Amino acid sequence: MSPDGRWGLTSNGDRTVRLWDSAGQEVVVLPGHTTCALSGAFSPDGERVVTVGQDNTARVWRVPAAREVAVLRGHTAWVNSAAFSRDGGLVVTASGDRTARVWEAATGREVQVLRGPGGGNGVVMCAAFSPDGQWVATASLDGTARVWEVMKGRVVAVLAGHTAVVNAIAFSPDGRWVVTASGDNTARVWDVGTGSTVAVFRGHTAEVRSAAFSPDGHRVVTASLDETARVWEAATGREVLVLGGGGFATGVRSADFSHDGRLIITGSEDAARLWDGRTGTELLRRFTVDARDWAVVAPDGRYDGSPAGFGRLHYALGLQTIALTAFAERFYIPELTGVILSDAPYTGPDLRRGFGLPPAVRIVSPRSGDTVSAAARVTVEVTDQGGGIGAGGPRLFDNGALVSGGARGMDTREKCAEEKGADSTMAYCFTVELLPGVDTLEATAFSAGRVEAEPARVIVDVRGGSGSDSPKPTSVLYLLAVGINRYQNSRYDLNYARADAAAFAEALRLGGKDLFAAVVEDTLFDQAATGLAIKTAFRRIIKNSRREDVFVFYYAGHGTVPVQDTTYYLVPSDVTQMDDVSQLAQQALSNTQLRAQFDAVQAGKRLMLVDACHAGAIVEAFGARGPVEARALTELASASGFLIVTATEKNQLATEVEKLGHGVFTYALLQAMSQPPRRKRMVVEIVNDTEQFMRALTAKYRGTEERPEIHLNGANWPLLVR
Repeated sequence: MSPDGRWGLTSNGDRTVRLWDSAGQEVVVLPGHTTCALSGAFSPDGERVVTVGQDNTARVWRVPAAREVAVLRGHTAWVNSAAFSRDGGLVVTASGDRTARVWEAATGREVQVLRGPGGGNGVVMCAAFSPDGQWVATASLDGTARVWEVMKGRVVAVLAGHTAVVNAIAFSPDGRWVVTASGDNTARVWDVGTGSTVAVFRGHTAEVRSAAFSPDGHRVVTASLDETARVWEAATGREVLVLGGGGFATGVRSADFSHDGRLIITGSEDAARLWDGRTGTELLRRFTVDARDWAVVAPDGRYDGSPAGFGRLHYALGLQTIALTAFAERFYIPELTGVILSDAPYTGPDLRRGFGLPPAVRIVSPRSGDTVSAAARVTVEVTDQGGGIGAGGPRLFDNGALVSGGARGMDTREKCAEEKGADSTMAYCFTVELLPGVDTLEATAFSAGRVEAEPARVIVDVRGGSGSDSPKPTSVLYLLAVGINRYQNSRYDLNYARADAAAFAEALRLGGKDLFAAVVEDTLFDQAATGLAIKTAFRRIIKNSRREDVFVFYYAGHGTVPVQDTTYYLVPSDVTQMDDVSQLAQQALSNTQLRAQFDAVQAGKRLMLVDACHAGAIVEAFGARGPVEARALTELASASGFLIVTATEKNQLATEVEKLGHGVFTYALLQAMSQPPRRKRMVVEIVNDTEQFMRALTAKYRGTEERPEIHLNGANWPLLVR
């Protein structure tokens, strides 16, 4: 963690080091190492980091710009750790080549070589500067620690007493003591001046991998392979807290205090955990699923992360597993890390109090592989497993689009008395119109406590043609594109929104003409894009669209949540005060209204692209909007069965992006829609490519990667040919 608590740093076997913000969002990737990255450390001012790896190098970076300042070359074996001096001018590294080395941080020039004991046991595991920068302490594989005078490179004290490798060493804030962590299952505090032992921490039952002082120097936290971290009184060795109690599947590899001592962070192979440093209460776990995806989970059940990250996590209940996403309606909290770090009291639902199991859902007929007619009867069986069956019964989706069980005015479901099974099982019959070709039917349901069942799926062949591959397309693409540069209140004017919407509309019109029977385009720009005009355009599409059609809604402009409200609004051009709740309610488009509009559109394939995060300082002034906005859009995608992609940028890009002629989100989207060779482009492919282009563009023009927020429901279809 950085000294001011703004950033977190993780190193990984994928050769990268990653910087995270206090909300748990990835800020930047530092990709310089050619083999496994072993660790990293912040400079005292938090503006630089030093990283080390198995490639025998250490690297100094400027963050969050991710600019490499210096590469420290000279070690002839892997580098275990690195640390800055208090003034940030020097770096000390510890290596498997049996040396520690001192370097100029700005230039990478080697200043001093501190040679450990000879032989194979001389590997230097860790090194640290004293607060005044005059001394360096090193920990060695031979079971000793040493204190060195930096500029002369001479040993002033040998700390002997451990009976196995010394894995880590750290100075106390006042520089009088050092703490060591050892493979002999103990940690020790030493007096630097005398070399004598101050306290021995006994209690761990396996190797101790790290030790660190609290900012006030009164406590020490240790991490051990016995699956615990422990907090001790530094002066006496008295155990104060045990963190974990065996809850770490692979042991604890590292532990440290936050800059104010209020929090403790621990690292292990399965997850990083955040703890209350006063009570020992676990606050959250962060899982890194792969190089791109992650999840954070609080003990009470709240969670956040990338969809592909939390989508791969499950709770185990005996031999049964339940996906995290089953609890989305009550427990998905975007930017959860920031919420928890705010230390605000939480009195909401808590999984630890128990919950009823979700029902089991099964599609009885048709079965996978069946050939069915376009007017199909689908029977879904729902079995109560103890948590009841939620009001409204099951939902049925066709190729990811909700066809019954929601609010789209298409509820053709009925209870099938003749199909009823045991007392705990109820059968529901749906009469639905399916599109020709291969269709995926998916059914789900909720418990009375709103825990979602594992979806049931079947794939059927619908008679009547080959769907979108038909040489004579019959489906229509409806496009509603809104771009607002000019508001009635000129303080809200933007630079790229109109150009973004116009370019997207043109690309979709050209790309869709060979795929659809017609492209019906409705564009609203600047002051023509009033709230009434947008709602009127929706009504036209609602009146004319059919099940086989596609609907795309693109919006570039302002979005806001007023301080007095929790409703998210897309802001049309005739709104003159974004903090006026009554005006927003009358003229803007709320997330509830947006959902109602989409529910009423009969098109079976729907895509929403919202670039409403350009509000810059205006939106920032209203407070933390991210969680409210993200949660509203996620619930909208899940409940209504369509795809949503939103830009995450909070401000317009600076002058460099004027070279692009667009905001970075739309520029990336247009790139994704037109990559050679000419071919049929699936919507999920376009979304994924947009993310990659956006990350590259923001890294180039801002120095940090940004990515769009993506909410997919599993549906995929061709959107254009280009």
